Amino acid sequence: MRIKMPKRRVRRLIRSLAGPQQHPDFLDPSEERPLSYPFETENRTKTIWDPALRVGQIYVSIAHSAGHLLGLPTGVTPNERGGADVDIQTFQAFTQRVYDTCCSTNNFIMHDLMRGMLLASIVMLENGGGTITRTPEREAGLLDSHDLYRRGMWAED
Repeated sequence: MRIKMPKRRVRRLIRSLAGPQQHPDFLDPSEERPLSYPFETENRTKTIWDPALRVGQIYVSIAHSAGHLLGLPTGVTPNERGGADVDIQTFQAFTQRVYDTCCSTNNFIMHDLMRGMLLASIVMLENGGGTITRTPEREAGLLDSHDLYRRGMWAED
């Protein structure tokens, strides 16, 4: 059985569920909101990735969760300017460990869950002057999209 509701009532219901801070009708147009989430080297001399705000926030959340599960720091620290500072040495150790963990299993679900975060991490690391030690014979296509990520995550030198 399908219940029909007038559109006005549906809109009101959606607004009440979303809450005033979530619904676009309640956003203050004079309030400045960041559009991106820049990742900068720890000394803030170089931007190594400048994704859209939500993309950056999602990356940080996934990376911190992976770091927690692997028992090591990520080297990525959210800052007061609405982005993140990246300690390249710590981030390199984190990225290497994620890569090694992915290469140590044939579990395709784990590969798929970690692939996007790992590829973004490798590109950020490269943009910051770091690198990881790869074992291509154990990758099983894990980094096939590296060049695509590299083009999509360009950073100014």
